[in-house]
Amino acid sequence: DFAAVRYHTSGSLDGSFSRDGKQTTSFGINDDALARAVIQQKDGKLVVVGSSDDGIDRDVAVARYLQNGNLDSSFSGDGKVLTDFGGADDIATGVIQQYDGKLLVSGFSSTGETFLVRYHSNGSLDADFGNAGKLTVAATNALVMNSMVQQADGQVVVAGYTYSAGK
Repeated sequence: DFAAVRYHTSGSLDGSFSRDGKQTTSFGINDDALARAVIQQKDGKLVVVGSSDDGIDRDVAVARYLQNGNLDSSFSGDGKVLTDFGGADDIATGVIQQYDGKLLVSGFSSTGETFLVRYHSNGSLDADFGNAGKLTVAATNALVMNSMVQQADGQVVVAGYTYSAGK
């Protein structure tokens, strides 16, 4: 399950977050989800990204929480969304909220491709981005995108690492 914990500045658990300071979220398929990154949106909501096993492969998993730690039902109806790039393990490693409020998620696939996927604030894919909300980049060497930032001009810079055998 995804796990999120909120602490006070003193280091003690914040009991106003999910009653005990801790929140776990199951995506319900095989209950094998890994959280990899978290952001706080401008409105205070939290977005956690990673992956979840759907019984076939790992898919991009995104969950959005209200400030009290409960899932935000205005996001995809239940606060959670899974996105599959098809036939491989897809693992989200980064997320930003763009200036227009959309969420941009980066990650990598077991096929050696990296990807970006963009969601509207309601959790639906943004069809105006890439191919129906998804953009894949084939790499000659394994490429992992870990971090992103949106510049003042709206462009996005993505950073990560690449490697190849013997180098």
